Amino acid sequence: MFLNDSSVLHSQNQPPWAGIGPKHTKKDGSARQAHEMSMEKLDQRIQLVASTEFSQTIDDWRRGQSDLPSRSEAIRRLVQQGLRYEEEFPMQMIIAIIRPHKYEALREELVKIGVEGITVTQVSGFGRQRGQTEIYRGAEYQTNEVPKLRLDIVVQNEILNKVLETIQATANRMTALQWR
Repeated sequence: MFLNDSSVLHSQNQPPWAGIGPKHTKKDGSARQAHEMSMEKLDQRIQLVASTEFSQTIDDWRRGQSDLPSRSEAIRRLVQQGLRYEEEFPMQMIIAIIRPHKYEALREELVKIGVEGITVTQVSGFGRQRGQTEIYRGAEYQTNEVPKLRLDIVVQNEILNKVLETIQATANRMTALQWR
């Protein structure tokens, strides 16, 4: 036994379109064609757990639409708009690990070429130098990780190569990783 979209209980021996009433039939009376057509349109269910704030944002958006779509239709439309926007305006994320003293010069150069935002995180690690020796209160000790800065920069494809070249030229011997 199973329930179909019209909440009519069917045995497994009956086809899923059996028992579908007139409200689910096409104008020519073909319940089977109507059922198959509806299954082609929406055949996947995706469960979404969202906050109250997210639901409120969706509701506010859908109330502004001329046809007041359901929540699921509103989310479907917003996702489609986002995917179209991504195709029209593709962007790339660059992650760069640099030495802290190089940041100010690099930041100035990136702003000059049109980078609108940078996220900076303090990290530690080692590269070719394999750590360093430091003196603290007269005692010398070895550190394995050196303080670094991680820059997360999202740019449009048009300026991607220019940004990568600027990072490499300004912050010598640093790591720049490009990904989408």
